[in-house]
Amino acid sequence: MSCKIVTDLEGFKNLEEDWRKLECRMADLSYYSTFRFNYFWWETYAVLHNHKLFIICSYRDNQLTGIAPLMIRTSKRKWLNCQTLCFIGKGDYFNFIVDSSRHSPLSIIKEMFGVIEDHADQWTKVELSHIAMDTELIHFLLRHDRYNHHVSYLTSCPRIDLSLYTCLSHFERAAMSSRIKRKLEKLKKEHHYRFKVAAGMEKGDLYDLFSGIHRLEKQYLQEQKGRMDRKSIFDDKNNEAFFRTLFHNNPHVVAMYMETDNHEIIAYQLCYFFNNTFYGWNTGYSPEFVKFGVFDVLMLETMNYLFEHHPTSLFDLGAGSYSWKYRWTSDFMVNYSFKMWNSAIKKARIFKLAEKARRFIQIFQKKSHSFTS
Repeated sequence: MSCKIVTDLEGFKNLEEDWRKLECRMADLSYYSTFRFNYFWWETYAVLHNHKLFIICSYRDNQLTGIAPLMIRTSKRKWLNCQTLCFIGKGDYFNFIVDSSRHSPLSIIKEMFGVIEDHADQWTKVELSHIAMDTELIHFLLRHDRYNHHVSYLTSCPRIDLSLYTCLSHFERAAMSSRIKRKLEKLKKEHHYRFKVAAGMEKGDLYDLFSGIHRLEKQYLQEQKGRMDRKSIFDDKNNEAFFRTLFHNNPHVVAMYMETDNHEIIAYQLCYFFNNTFYGWNTGYSPEFVKFGVFDVLMLETMNYLFEHHPTSLFDLGAGSYSWKYRWTSDFMVNYSFKMWNSAIKKARIFKLAEKARRFIQIFQKKSHSFTS
């Protein structure tokens, strides 16, 4: 058994062939843990000087058996720097990639955590987020005396398992209200629309349309609904560069959308399709059609498409317990986070105390607001 740490872009690129082989041996791997997603993300964000690669590779008999796709992110707080060891990228599911077909996944993960501990002088805290409840990684953390109490609930990801239904009609009877059907009929009556699916987009035209719609939705929510907290992921220049690179000729990026006869986008949903799972990660709608409840219509059209073309797939609606998601399903995946401060470092103890103080202030402010409202 041996491990090495990859810290440069060339070493990252050299992992591609073996990383992709591991992807094929891990049936429950999400798209967020693939080489393509991680490499493109790093290529885009490597320009930020506060990021450093820390990819742990585990080997057995000179064969790659495990990858921990990590980086060290440095953030400045007042007069101190905080080095956070975390997953590369942003997404709904992250994991260590291990070859469980020939080796014990827990032993591989244990070995990689040994590397993390051996390099404790390089990090102020370890913060691994969006770890699904059915992974070997969360199993390892929960069964370990040192790590168990550093695990906490993070969020849930509602999802629809199409294999549980015999057909679309079966799903409609179980999950769809008559109100949604009325929305569909109203939209069809007043606006002729087409439902389309696009994968592996070669041009940037569709990307530009979707990002434009998302910005319009943000503007509408801010100006008409007072949602000043509403942002668009497409406003960030690094996100913009990353998504454009990831979308291009990528069969795993799938867009489901509705458009008018004039090719105006009514609503859209962007997904990653990998290992028979559609990972929904971004939605948007044109404010012009808001009165029709167009996203419910889009969901119905999407389910119709999935039952026809991918009847055994899993449709993951993404992180967040929003009410609209639970109108379509009662099933969900729980995600956890793991956060452990380096108690051997004085500044880590200072950061930890400051974090507790902030949390206390936030709770106090919430309670004060509830009493005065």
